[in-house]
Amino acid sequence: MKISGLISAAAIALLHASCSCPCPPHPCIQISPASYTPPPDPPIQVIWEHQLAAECLDSKPAKPKANNSLVPQVVLPVIPRCQEGNFSCWSTTTEMILEFLGGERIRQSEQSNQAFKRTYCTGPNGLLIADADCDSPWYPELEKWGYNCQRREQPLNPAEVKEQIDSGLPFAFSWARKSGLPTNPTGAAVSEDDQVAHMLLAIGYGVDAQTSEQALVIIDPHPFVRSDAAIIAHHEYDGSDNSHRHWEDYIWIQPVQ
Repeated sequence: MKISGLISAAAIALLHASCSCPCPPHPCIQISPASYTPPPDPPIQVIWEHQLAAECLDSKPAKPKANNSLVPQVVLPVIPRCQEGNFSCWSTTTEMILEFLGGERIRQSEQSNQAFKRTYCTGPNGLLIADADCDSPWYPELEKWGYNCQRREQPLNPAEVKEQIDSGLPFAFSWARKSGLPTNPTGAAVSEDDQVAHMLLAIGYGVDAQTSEQALVIIDPHPFVRSDAAIIAHHEYDGSDNSHRHWEDYIWIQPVQ
């Protein structure tokens, strides 16, 4: 997929919600974790999984290619994982991060069971089932899997991106559709907390050979297909190209000591 321009349009069409480490979450639909009470498990559960593309079985690390003048330099060998639901970019990103840092895959269905207090989100093939009670926007609950992180709304500058990657730490970030564009069904403006957003993963950095400006190597989860690494300009990551709004980053993700 072409990165410049098209990646933003594809990314912001998907939903995401943020991490709570330890800051309060900004889910893309307004859910209060303190007051949210899930309905009981249904007495009869129809189990259906989305069909994933064949390349989802590939467990090889990401191998980004140059994009015009953008050239990868340092890339962490993160394995791209397929997004198993329509709204599971948050758990897909978490799955990739924790597998890289700890070696264990925390599957998207496991994360949904934990997040939504379910017992049935894992289908017969180990995938997230196509059920709104399981495939829903949320935020990575990294602390529940033994990890700490820091959350910040300001995008990382090039030196900070380099520091994260050189420390061997991939980091999550999110894009949101720019404020003022969407409205709800009544025609009223949508608040910041209602903005449609999408979570992505930064796994490396590179350089623009023409301008010498730093670029980022990212994995952009897409439903049901493998999303290999791509490289984007720093001004696309931080939203200064005005194609979207940078929402927040989740950095220094490390095991609890």
